[in-house]
Amino acid sequence: MTGRKQVLFNKTCNKIISKNVRFASTPLQKMRGLMFRRKPDYALVFQTRFPGRASLSIHMFFVFFSIDVVYLRNNCVVDIRKGVRPFTLFILPAKESDTLIELPVGLIEMGKVRVGDIIELKTV
Repeated sequence: MTGRKQVLFNKTCNKIISKNVRFASTPLQKMRGLMFRRKPDYALVFQTRFPGRASLSIHMFFVFFSIDVVYLRNNCVVDIRKGVRPFTLFILPAKESDTLIELPVGLIEMGKVRVGDIIELKTV
């Protein structure tokens, strides 16, 4: 699918969350996440085949900027964390989830994501 990209879309409120989406697909990409990177202008999506709370726990070691974090279960937002600060030791979702989305800080404050919203990836 060359030339096609995906956007992160909030189906509940009919808003685009991010026009630039990247995936952490390999074990190395998942382990690295946003460590040692510049402040992102994209949503970084992590998915797991084994839903739970611990499977998508994160830390902010060597991440030098704040981010917003969204946890999904079956495309429904089950937990959000606003402005997670650099070097935070441990973040665990409040409920079981199968997808984690790391976003540039401030998108949640802009009303683009709330608990209970349905989030989907759209190909444009």
